Amino acid sequence: PRLAGAGVRAWFCGHYHRNAGGIYRADDGCELEVVVSAAVGMQLLDRPGANVLELAGVGGYDGGEHVSGLRVVNVLQDRVEHEWRTFKELATAVAETDTS
Repeated sequence: PRLAGAGVRAWFCGHYHRNAGGIYRADDGCELEVVVSAAVGMQLLDRPGANVLELAGVGGYDGGEHVSGLRVVNVLQDRVEHEWRTFKELATAVAETDTS
């Protein structure tokens, strides 16, 4: 409650091997977005129909460039924007920039 009440809009944490998150809403209406970023390397895959918060929810793993990546965060005066970008997406963006 104190973070949201103090004007903090986002809390970033990571190394969960998955991307996750949610919105905390305080009684006074203040909101705090919690963003959990996956680890840079190995990503856990979800097992369909199982609870992803339990071990039974792990359906395998993948470490390819099409799933591994990083979160790009832009802190602006009035908001915080973020998105998960895979290494494949980042490599493609750099390649397109190099040919421009």
